[in-house]
Amino acid sequence: MKSINPKVIYRMPDQLRASLAEPIGPIIEARDAAPYLRGAKAIISVGDVVTANLYKYGFVPDVAIVDYKTKRNITVDFKNWRDGRRIVKVANPQSTITQEMQNAISEAYAHLPQKTLIEVDGEEDLAALACINLAPGTYIIVYGMPDKGMTVVTPGENEKKRVAEILAEMKAEA
Repeated sequence: MKSINPKVIYRMPDQLRASLAEPIGPIIEARDAAPYLRGAKAIISVGDVVTANLYKYGFVPDVAIVDYKTKRNITVDFKNWRDGRRIVKVANPQSTITQEMQNAISEAYAHLPQKTLIEVDGEEDLAALACINLAPGTYIIVYGMPDKGMTVVTPGENEKKRVAEILAEMKAEA
């Protein structure tokens, strides 16, 4: 992976854990995703299970962020994820968003319509916040809610404001 000691720009404080357990958009089952994803200029998936489920139901994410780990005993077929994609590898420790991660997301958006797979050494869970923060309202971000389903976010003014407030609380010391 790229950095041994990546620059952390956001770190999740313990007091935010409960707040982050609240979804930013509706929670759905993967099989019900079609009405939510129709018309998206780009579909961004965060997490291995979410990405696998999107593929399973016929949606190929334009940007997929994965760490090749799942918290549940779910078999995930990774074999086609790299085909025809730009591959970007980033380091992103647990409970953080690194500058490397944020740059990779920005670059993936800039390279659309070319598809990008961001492979994370560490953990990708908080990447959804950066995805929402950086995305225009025509993109749809899909991320997992463990044991509940997946959350679908069209980043409008309210969603971006909520994410900006969360990120302000997570800002790492310089």
